[in-house]
Amino acid sequence: MKIITKELWLPLLVLITVCLTQKTYADAAENNNTGFWSAAWGNTPESTTIYAGMWSYHLLFFMPHSNGQGHDDNNPSLSVATHGFFAGTFVNTYGIQSYAAGVQRYWWTDDFGSNDNWHYALGYRLGIIYGYAQTHRWDAITRYQPFLPFPQIVSELNWKQAGVQIGYTADVVSAMLYLRF
Repeated sequence: MKIITKELWLPLLVLITVCLTQKTYADAAENNNTGFWSAAWGNTPESTTIYAGMWSYHLLFFMPHSNGQGHDDNNPSLSVATHGFFAGTFVNTYGIQSYAAGVQRYWWTDDFGSNDNWHYALGYRLGIIYGYAQTHRWDAITRYQPFLPFPQIVSELNWKQAGVQIGYTADVVSAMLYLRF
């Protein structure tokens, strides 16, 4: 008997993320004395992070020919984020080596209570991704150039330097393990 079905785990993940990031924009603006655009741009990560391995679940919102069933994949990957930028490579769901690069920022970061070993963050990545032109899934964009825009919401949880990042892009939820230096 499954306790959490595939239909429930995404809303549960969103609920957990919202609960962990209860700081409001007003609190952030008051504490940091920043304006809206500065808060929206986010903070630059101070450490270098190596991401290895990725698991993804495709919700299939953008695939009208699908039967409405999502599917999951293990995607070999390796990427790095440093000084607010990220770059990486992975094997996509179609088995094609893909590359992504762009900016990575955090809106909220905090420690759990008085224990500074546990840390969480909520932020985003914004960049480009290469490797989907051969899939016909994104023909409307890749017919003119080989890159796709890459917006992603990310939530991270780590203990000391090791952690897991959960990301949401278009119709894909992904998880990656990481080490922070």
